[in-house]
Amino acid sequence: MKLLTTISRYFVGVLFIFSGLIKANDPLGFAYKLQEFFDVFGQYPVLNIFDSPFWHGIVLEMSIFICIVEVVLGIAILLGVYTRIVSWVLLLMMIFFTFLTGFAAITGQITECGCFGDAIPLSTLQSFYKDLILTTLVLIIFFGKKYIPPLFKRKRNSDIALGIGVLFTIVFTLNAYNHLPYIDFRPYAEGNDICALREEIPDQLEFSYVLRNKKSGEKKSFKTFPENYKEDWEYVESETKVLKKGKAAVVQNFLLSDADGNDVTEDFLNDDGFKFMAVMYDLDKTKTARLDKLSKLAAEAEKAGIPFYGISASPNQMIEDFRFANQLAFPFLISDETELKTMIRANPGLILWKGCKIIKKWHWRDLPDFQEVREKYME
Repeated sequence: MKLLTTISRYFVGVLFIFSGLIKANDPLGFAYKLQEFFDVFGQYPVLNIFDSPFWHGIVLEMSIFICIVEVVLGIAILLGVYTRIVSWVLLLMMIFFTFLTGFAAITGQITECGCFGDAIPLSTLQSFYKDLILTTLVLIIFFGKKYIPPLFKRKRNSDIALGIGVLFTIVFTLNAYNHLPYIDFRPYAEGNDICALREEIPDQLEFSYVLRNKKSGEKKSFKTFPENYKEDWEYVESETKVLKKGKAAVVQNFLLSDADGNDVTEDFLNDDGFKFMAVMYDLDKTKTARLDKLSKLAAEAEKAGIPFYGISASPNQMIEDFRFANQLAFPFLISDETELKTMIRANPGLILWKGCKIIKKWHWRDLPDFQEVREKYME
């Protein structure tokens, strides 16, 4: 039991820290995933209490709290401090996660659980099996907590180490939310070519024909039919062999339309020059604190001959009202809300493109001056 507890302690501790930091790298993305769960809960009795304005209103706070707690629990179990309360919280958290992944796997309405963010996409069934194993290890820790000695002999040293871990995790998570993820694991990361990611690579196939010799009865495979094959051969079947498996397009829903509903996706991507895109997925939730700076940057870009677009999933009338209220002169394009949330974790967020390639992204708190952009990224 002592050996099992020791192995479980280190495995669970490291995995909780890793999983927590991956989610803390993108707390807004994890909040979107929790919101997706709440939306699905609304279709089921009892669970529909979570599909309410209250829970949707605190989903971001829940995301940040869970990220921090997950990392802190991992640190605490490795340090071997406060094992009684830590083992209880570990068990409760694993029950919560196992319920979420089990529910998602059974209903099939959520394709990915978000356990490791976008860094390691797992299907809900894979996540459920993973959580069952983790729950078993946590149960070993729960019942074998007396076999977990402190990492440091002096409790004061353990408390200092834990305090540093808590402080680091809080700063790490809040900084990722208030700016942009430290590492962007999504298809719209800086440096990615969206045109290349939109391409679907088909399977590489080899076709052949199986023919039977009329005299000997022997079956033989041919790439092409032999000349006058009907004299000596009769057709049996065709065969298709996959020589190399293809690949689905990574980016499948990047679609842009103008105010009249015309598809302008290819026009946007085929423009090989620099261009700005100000992403505001939902104008009801768009922060307006720095829109004056965004508007100034747009005016300077247009003056320099560089196109500047707003992009939103909001209705046309809302867009026009928003532009008038905030004195925005640049035109807006329309796209899918989920895709816009994937592009950048900010509302508004600014993206600099060159042709199909994403050059740089900024959170609305970090909007640059046009001259700075020109010197760093255009020249």
